Amino acid sequence: MKKFLAMFAGVAAAVAMTGCSTIETASNTDFNGQEIVTSGTQVGHVSATTNGLYLLMIPLITGSETNIGLPALLSDTVNSQALSRIVTGKAKEMGGSKVLDLTTSNSSAGFIFYWRSSSASANVTK
Repeated sequence: MKKFLAMFAGVAAAVAMTGCSTIETASNTDFNGQEIVTSGTQVGHVSATTNGLYLLMIPLITGSETNIGLPALLSDTVNSQALSRIVTGKAKEMGGSKVLDLTTSNSSAGFIFYWRSSSASANVTK
């Protein structure tokens, strides 16, 4: 019984800490008067991250692509394509018409159950 409770507590803790997505922005006032683009009118900078727990190749709990900050079940959102959609959507929301220097990175750790993390960032211009 103690082993079952310990295992249940471990699983509950893992579930509570998985499936996160975040998006952060920086505006022109955050750049201390520096230009971040060589052409066009700079609007700001966008950075997004999403994480998730996978079983083999099956996404169990990941960060939501559409509801940032909430988990998504059985939805593969920890990848460059999803993050590109998040970053470009936020750039459009900020009033930008171009996204420059879009970079993404992906990492994972584990074997059967594993944790994946992806991030993307870009500069936004008009």
